[in-house]
Amino acid sequence: MKTIVITLLYFASCPNYKQTLELISQAIKEKNIQAQVQVIEVKEDEIYKYYFLGSPTVQVNGKDIEVSRRGAEPVFSCRFYPTDKGLSGIPPKKMLEEAIDEALGLSHSDGKDRKNGFQFKTFK
Repeated sequence: MKTIVITLLYFASCPNYKQTLELISQAIKEKNIQAQVQVIEVKEDEIYKYYFLGSPTVQVNGKDIEVSRRGAEPVFSCRFYPTDKGLSGIPPKKMLEEAIDEALGLSHSDGKDRKNGFQFKTFK
């Protein structure tokens, strides 16, 4: 089974990164996949190193989950994601699930026959 890497990038004063981490955990459990989760606090001088598009940024296997923002200029600011209800500081669950499916090479994931498990690593 393929293990994916989900990276959560944030800055220290971000009010949305903990809820985003909960969303990541929930998606891993619901999709019943193997994933390594990296949580990285980004400093202002590291935005290009991590390709940081605002806090919180979520990447799956190194790709931003918001397809339309891939290739955008890195920025050290709060991030807002488009949702059905307007902009939100937390990415929509569907966006995360689609990025996971992309990393797994699936157009639709049913979550069957997968071993549930994930591992958290925190970097500072």
